[in-house]
Amino acid sequence: MRLATTKRRYFHGTSAKYTDSIRRRGLLGAPPQRVWGHGQEAIPGYVYLTTDLNKAISYAMSATGRGHGYEWEDEGEKLLIAVVELDRDDPRIMADEDILRTVYSGLIQQRLLLPRQTRKVLSEIWNLANGKLPRGVRPNSREHLAALMKASPSFTRNLGDILKSYTTPGDPEDSYNVLPPPGSGEQPDRRLVKNFTRSLRDNLTDMLGQVALSNFVPPERTLAFIASDWLEEYERTTGGRAGAWMKYRHKWERDWPEWFGPEAGATGQADPTVAVKADNLHPDELWVIPDEYLSKIRRYNDMMGYGTKVGAQKEPTMTELDQSIQRLAHMKAGALGRVPDTKL
Repeated sequence: MRLATTKRRYFHGTSAKYTDSIRRRGLLGAPPQRVWGHGQEAIPGYVYLTTDLNKAISYAMSATGRGHGYEWEDEGEKLLIAVVELDRDDPRIMADEDILRTVYSGLIQQRLLLPRQTRKVLSEIWNLANGKLPRGVRPNSREHLAALMKASPSFTRNLGDILKSYTTPGDPEDSYNVLPPPGSGEQPDRRLVKNFTRSLRDNLTDMLGQVALSNFVPPERTLAFIASDWLEEYERTTGGRAGAWMKYRHKWERDWPEWFGPEAGATGQADPTVAVKADNLHPDELWVIPDEYLSKIRRYNDMMGYGTKVGAQKEPTMTELDQSIQRLAHMKAGALGRVPDTKL
């Protein structure tokens, strides 16, 4: 069942000197240069929008030079905030290419840039934590408990240590003498096996949640992503983040909506920033924000009290229900991606 909302409110920050141009021509795609990224590459023909008004104000300050500590050349130059209402499923919307940096630093560089075989071992440990034993290992046997102890967070601090411990030959440190002597025929206490299994599952779930930067991405999805070959595709691509994103985005959005879908910014516990094809993209409202009121503006409604509306195509159409569902969608974006009926 799909969510009932149709609208989402986005913001775009720039200089007020572009007001007349935006009124006539709408928001134009890159180029012009993406000034807040120090000339960083942008996706040609797309304009960048955010659901975070504070972020849009920061972009507007960069567009006027203040964001980088430059002298403000034109004393009359003000900040301009463009408000755009778009359908959540508007086909022009996609996550911006900076999501690659978020995913790379958040999921891959945390000691998980591992050989393919080692990534499979991590999946084996997850299976062990959920009662799925390696071939030939009997439940509640000495070998079962030994495997749990080697992978247990009781002896480790992070996923890298778990892998190192689990792949080291020999038995773990037997400081509590909980393992029956080899060849004795004695079986471990079943309660001990159960407790080690639960501890491993709980701690591994917590670690994977931290790596995924979200409480909504299931551990299985994080493990599947880590074990996938997407990174090899990315590293084979030339042309920078924008080039890699445009080459593979349809596949990545389909396979990994929680990290690469248009609402994937919520995975990093932040409001999504998106790239929208600049195809007759006219803002619904234009607001000039005086410097003296910048500290007072945090949300859309604050602009009504402290900003000056200088252009509007139509009256705002987002209802309170739309905004409530939007907040819920932000929370669930990490688990559901952009399309609520996507099966994970």
